[in-house]
Amino acid sequence: MRSKLKSTPLINLNITRNKIILIIVLVIVLALISVGIYFIVKFVDDKKKKKNTVSNGGSSTDSTAGSSTSNLPNYNDPTRRNFNVSNTQITGYWLSIPDPSDQNKLVIGTTNPSNMQDIGILYTNTYPIECFKNGLPSKYKQILTSAKEKFISFGNFTKDNTSPKWSVNDLDFIMRDRIFNLTVIKKEGWDGVCFVINQCDDTDGSFVPLFAKCFERCKFVGLKVLVSFISASPIGCKTSSEYYELFKNNKNIDYISPGYIVKLDGWNATYYFPAIEMNYSNSYAKIIPSIPFDYDAKNMEGTLFDGYLTYFRNK
Repeated sequence: MRSKLKSTPLINLNITRNKIILIIVLVIVLALISVGIYFIVKFVDDKKKKKNTVSNGGSSTDSTAGSSTSNLPNYNDPTRRNFNVSNTQITGYWLSIPDPSDQNKLVIGTTNPSNMQDIGILYTNTYPIECFKNGLPSKYKQILTSAKEKFISFGNFTKDNTSPKWSVNDLDFIMRDRIFNLTVIKKEGWDGVCFVINQCDDTDGSFVPLFAKCFERCKFVGLKVLVSFISASPIGCKTSSEYYELFKNNKNIDYISPGYIVKLDGWNATYYFPAIEMNYSNSYAKIIPSIPFDYDAKNMEGTLFDGYLTYFRNK
């Protein structure tokens, strides 16, 4: 009789332990199921976003990515053609890294303007991998002393076939490692990235969605995006319409700056500005053409542009 009485608490204790273990197991199983459901939903959502991004010419469907269509500026409204040199909304400049040993390098201004400007772009004449290899984001982070917003550029304006070009590796370099490389640019104090897409380095438009993803990643880490090229559009494009749509409709691009660098006596503003207006009317980005000198802005009177950048300092 005593032995039975003594064993009863032991049996109850074992039952209690089993219940506790069962509850713990159930909690763990439910937690694993919840985590699994979360990642499945996230994966499906990411696939949908990726599909929408490509189908929309690279523009994000996220409501925070840009304005709705109803908020687009009406560039075809004649009352908006009010650019005035004395009341310019946005001013900025390009600054080249001096390199006397390279005579083939395009020489952009190598000194800062005397007055403060809204935007400054460091023209590195390199692509992402080489730019980081040479430590340029860190080395030149303090060089733009007259700019409120500082941009570092990737790409070059050279037109010959021997020059480096955009590659899948360079585009992947911007996007890889959970945007680590873009985070480095942000931490070094840069406000944005300028993509110099002077010519179409792909033959089938395959770079278009890759550029769109790069723009999206820049905005994700808090960097602004500026796209620039010589003339009124990139040259040598077999699929130029895809690039037009990318530049016009992508909500992650803050500024578009078509540029023009030729012999100064051959600069035809009469053709240049109407061509830009025709190509990039109704774009989400602000249109700020790059011009040789400040005094050339007089040719922009009465246009729809939001400002301008200069390649050179006034003589």
